Amino acid sequence: MVLKRKVSKLDVLQAILIDLTPGEINDAISILEESGFVKAKRAVGTHPYAFYSVLLTPR
Repeated sequence: MVLKRKVSKLDVLQAILIDLTPGEINDAISILEESGFVKAKRAVGTHPYAFYSVLLTPR
């Protein structure tokens, strides 16, 4: 028996990000933030990432 499940947006995002290093992810979020596409929230203790949450902007 093969169980099928719906592929979520998170599944797709994880598949894309799986080959990126934390530094590459930090760089990508910085570029997206500078371009106004996202807003990154920062906090102490998120190493190796420079953020703890990323929100899409309504742009």
